[in-house]
Amino acid sequence: MKKLFLLFLIGIFILTGCKSVSQNDPLQRLVEQGKQNLSVQKPSNNTQNPPQTNVPEVSVVSLESQDVLPVTKTFTDKYSDIYVITVEKFEKNLKVTNEWLKPQEGETIVGVFVKVKNNGNHFKWVLGVECSLKDFTSYAYSVNFLSIVNHKAFEGVNLGPGKECEGWIFFKVPKTVLDLQFTLIYDTGEYDEHFNNKTLQFKLN
Repeated sequence: MKKLFLLFLIGIFILTGCKSVSQNDPLQRLVEQGKQNLSVQKPSNNTQNPPQTNVPEVSVVSLESQDVLPVTKTFTDKYSDIYVITVEKFEKNLKVTNEWLKPQEGETIVGVFVKVKNNGNHFKWVLGVECSLKDFTSYAYSVNFLSIVNHKAFEGVNLGPGKECEGWIFFKVPKTVLDLQFTLIYDTGEYDEHFNNKTLQFKLN
């Protein structure tokens, strides 16, 4: 009886020792960890659409909003004198008289025919450089002083009361934006109460 009890204790000791060795064996732990990492998750039956990200809206200028030429607008200066600005024509692909001044590849020349009349009682300098041309991205192009075939350039003048002047104002623009809308910005030289330039805008195409 004592022998059977002793063998029983020896068997329990051996089994406990093996289990302890198994738990403390680094290789065995790696194997068990690998089994856990290789466990495959079942695909979800959730058929909901993925969340949509916020996509910014693109603002497109409608060509229907363009001004029908000729267009006349007025402004009043600090002396309460009234000036009349008329945009009569807008032409594209103009040709220079001097080949040395022709635009670079990928560019072309556009022209705006402008009239300015002084309906006030004081002289005012009108130079033409008060103008700039913006494309549909609001990129502004400066005036180019060019000699264009059959187009008399706008000449700066100290415009007297009751007088008017007129001429073409030219800009070089990329051909890629040529068929899109442009806006002629006329800087009046006057400022509002926040010291911002007062401008007149003419939508062209």
